[in-house]
Amino acid sequence: MAPDAGDFMRDYVKRSQDEAADHDAWFRKQVQASLEDARPSIEDNEARRIFAKRRDALLRKTKATG
Repeated sequence: MAPDAGDFMRDYVKRSQDEAADHDAWFRKQVQASLEDARPSIEDNEARRIFAKRRDALLRKTKATG
């Protein structure tokens, strides 16, 4: 492997590792924030109902405009 290709691969791997570490830190922060959230939890079926209602409203809106 030519030195330039080796340097490229080293840089690529390092950048990928840095990005993975950054994403991991972000994800852990999101999980911790969720665990510390004082708001009451809602059941899965209630969340599905809420988002189905939002989705239906958005679909109606897009059909009305387009």
